[in-house]
Amino acid sequence: MRKGIKICACMGALLFSLPVWGGCGEEKSSVQAISPKNGKIVLLANDEVANFASGYMIGKSDDYRDIQKGDHYFMEDLKIEWTATGEPVGYEVKLSRNADMSNAQIFNTDKAELTLPDLLVSTTYYWQVTADYGTKKDASKIFSFKTASTPRTIKIDGVSNTRDIGGYMTESGKRVRQGMAFRGAYLDEITPQGRTDAIGRYAIKTDLDLRKSNEGTSGQGSPLGEDILYYNYSCPYYLSKTGTGINNPDNHENLANAVRVFANESNYPVLFHCSVGRDRTGMISMLLLGLLGVGYEDICMDYELSFFSYRGCLDGATTKQMMDTFTSTYIYIAKYLDVKESFAVNCEAYLLDVGVTQAEIDEIRRIML
Repeated sequence: MRKGIKICACMGALLFSLPVWGGCGEEKSSVQAISPKNGKIVLLANDEVANFASGYMIGKSDDYRDIQKGDHYFMEDLKIEWTATGEPVGYEVKLSRNADMSNAQIFNTDKAELTLPDLLVSTTYYWQVTADYGTKKDASKIFSFKTASTPRTIKIDGVSNTRDIGGYMTESGKRVRQGMAFRGAYLDEITPQGRTDAIGRYAIKTDLDLRKSNEGTSGQGSPLGEDILYYNYSCPYYLSKTGTGINNPDNHENLANAVRVFANESNYPVLFHCSVGRDRTGMISMLLLGLLGVGYEDICMDYELSFFSYRGCLDGATTKQMMDTFTSTYIYIAKYLDVKESFAVNCEAYLLDVGVTQAEIDEIRRIML
């Protein structure tokens, strides 16, 4: 059959037209998708992050770190475009993660295009456009696209080193839920726009501050506002012989309290941070992702994304120095039990010993997977 020709069996005719969407005799919509093409996989990560994540190896961030660039990890917005015959006075666009268009977001525009910011990664989206001609409305078929599997970075103006720790696949085949736990550097310099996006766009309800009481605004409540839940627990760094590490029992109560925040569903979405957003924040992220069953390379990749940020590079520590420190801490947890078990089992054993309960661990897994 030649391209552009569809045979309608019940009429025995050749139809030279736009694609037929239903059975014979069904009217065709005037609205056609231009971009993205139906069923296409779309890349949201910027070129640097996409290249970094593709074929990731430990230490790969060293090729991309550049403090002169500031924060250079931000994702791209997605523009969807369509055509319609005649001259519609406007359009209604529905966007859903369900094929039946349930729980759809609704947008209105007078242009045949719409920009969608901050989409989830590794997610199939469905969209439908209804053209309004004044005297009648014409709905398109339901189109779809899938976002590529890359890290999901976010932008909160005035806050560096920000990203979603969700989106990663676990070794059991589940996926860490997105839009639930965000990590970043301190919020002390957040702008009004950053505050609006944190609360409005990302719906953050809890500010988990991992700094000491004498660091910046730590202990003074959340810069996001009085309506935000605020927890401040001074948390440990890596392994340490000086008392600051996760191996020091004196730090276990605060560490357990910080992890316990994620066992309360009413706290979500949570933004957790220290000063740089790399070290103490990295320890909490390692424990959470490990507990959920995320693999070693993805845990390391999440950590290394700090080197795409201004704050993550500010102290001048080299990628090798920090990855050696990070991986030695990972090994400490991975060998926590005398018998060989998965990293998830060892994370659980470690967290039980520092004071997190089994019920709390089970709840974190239920909420986050």
